Amino acid sequence: MPPRKPRLPVFNVETDGTIEDQSAQDFTDELKMLYAEIARESDRAAAVLSAASLDLLLHRLLRDFLVDDPKECDELLGDEDTGGNKPLSTFSSKIRAAYCMGLIGHIERHDLDLIRRIRNDFAHHLHGLTFSSEHVNTRCLQLETPVLMHGQPQSGPRRRFLVATYFLSYAIMVRQMGLRTDLDLQKQQRRVVPEDIAILFARWGRQNQSHPDDSPA
Repeated sequence: MPPRKPRLPVFNVETDGTIEDQSAQDFTDELKMLYAEIARESDRAAAVLSAASLDLLLHRLLRDFLVDDPKECDELLGDEDTGGNKPLSTFSSKIRAAYCMGLIGHIERHDLDLIRRIRNDFAHHLHGLTFSSEHVNTRCLQLETPVLMHGQPQSGPRRRFLVATYFLSYAIMVRQMGLRTDLDLQKQQRRVVPEDIAILFARWGRQNQSHPDDSPA
């Protein structure tokens, strides 16, 4: 059975590009409640649910960055709830795409990849695995976000993992808000469908009352 998807609110954006205060607060509150719930889960469930929340947030970040063509973007990313076999429907492909598009940094990519591997460790072992298991503990010790946020390693691999996933969730939310709140920034950063070259040539031809000499006969 596939892991249940976390439910996180979608930002409501005003016509001037600002995010409703309540919408941002709702997200923060929901994120805190989600991680309070995850903290009570088994190690396996905590790993899988934390990774699923990051997968969902990356999906939304990419969706806000790509062209405003829902049908085509769904063919690339897959549906938010069901995913599907699409080019960017996997957690791994979303991490790589977000990094290559300049939406996340080096450390964020590094830690997201580690979290993905830890998720896979738990998903592919039927029983007996915990955060204290040697190779999971080793991966948790390699997470850099907890050290950056607190100045020192967190005690215990489970806590280190949960601190990393919480702050990465918040960081991706902040980046998504950045794409949505500043209209000038949004125009620069969100991809737009360019005009076809033929249209540009036609406009140039009308302006200059001529056409490119090398056009085919």
